[in-house]
Amino acid sequence: MSGRTLSILVWGGLAIALAAAIAAGAFNSRVPVRDDDATRIPEFSLTERSGRTISRADLEGSWWVADFIFTRCTGVCPLLTTRMAELAQRLPDVRLVSFSVDPDYDTPSVLSRYAEGAVPQGGAPEQWLFLTGPRETLHGLIGSGFHLSVSAAAPSPAAEGELVTHSDRLVLVDPDGYIRGYYHGTEEDAATKIASDLADLRGE
Repeated sequence: MSGRTLSILVWGGLAIALAAAIAAGAFNSRVPVRDDDATRIPEFSLTERSGRTISRADLEGSWWVADFIFTRCTGVCPLLTTRMAELAQRLPDVRLVSFSVDPDYDTPSVLSRYAEGAVPQGGAPEQWLFLTGPRETLHGLIGSGFHLSVSAAAPSPAAEGELVTHSDRLVLVDPDGYIRGYYHGTEEDAATKIASDLADLRGE
């Protein structure tokens, strides 16, 4: 077996193990591995609510937290947005990135209106980004890049407003684009956990 083949198998194994652990709920805090394939967010190019194109390179050099929402959501999304607003106030030097899981509806103008009610008064527009783009691109990035689930919800009268099923995780990403932590955005102390882990990670 060649060294290249072995490396692919090792990296692939890490990615599978990471995805399995996330699915099982094992990662609710810091991620113990930092590997190019398994834990680094891949390159992407998406549209921000301002109409500007945002790529991974635009976030390099900064710690950032990602969440996954859609503006028509009546379930977990408002709570996730509340958690992100808490982080905006608590960690003003950390960037926040909300990825739409319903990009066909969430155009830049729709996200702009949504952001008006989400971003705390006085918050810097560049701190909290709201991204949209082709559905296939976004869902692929969430699944393969963040290792989180996302899919169209099964039609159900009882699930009105729940058009997309998606993870409630907040994801902490380091300045080099590596995933360093997963947190349940529904937990009241999520912002506290992120701030604590961030302080430890910055001291590495």
